[in-house]
Amino acid sequence: NGRRPPYREDAPPSPTSVYASTKVDAEKVLLTRPGTLIVRLPLLYGFPILPRDSTFAQQIASLRSGRPLRLFTDEFRAPLWLADAARALVRLALSDATGIMHVSGPTRLSRYEMITQCAAVLGIHSPTLEPIVRADVPGGAERPADLVLDDTRLRRTLPDIEFAPIGPHVF
Repeated sequence: NGRRPPYREDAPPSPTSVYASTKVDAEKVLLTRPGTLIVRLPLLYGFPILPRDSTFAQQIASLRSGRPLRLFTDEFRAPLWLADAARALVRLALSDATGIMHVSGPTRLSRYEMITQCAAVLGIHSPTLEPIVRADVPGGAERPADLVLDDTRLRRTLPDIEFAPIGPHVF
């Protein structure tokens, strides 16, 4: 529910939306199967290989064009670059790990902070960003404020794994 981060794998889920509830239900079913590994990922960023837009790609296009972006300052994640997530997933698939495993980005950031860092990497010195809070957007499903995952188990399982902070490699 975003109220007691960082979350360990054994933290009891308390979903706040139908979307989150379906994920919890799927995990429960999968955990009944021996040898299953469930990997929980944070907010992912990067550019998709397939020709489709992602939220991240749209935000970067807005940055580059100077279009304004409204971004939350009170919603936190530990974003993870797509390539780092892929490497972690492959290594975990080749391991004997089972149960639930958190894979988390290296830094806790609000969405506003994340895109501000992207603008800096791109050399955009005066991005058109409007900081907002979740209460500024009425309606819709409740969104957890902070979903930062504790990835201590991952670090024990793959002690040499490293994840890059937002930087030029993304672009």
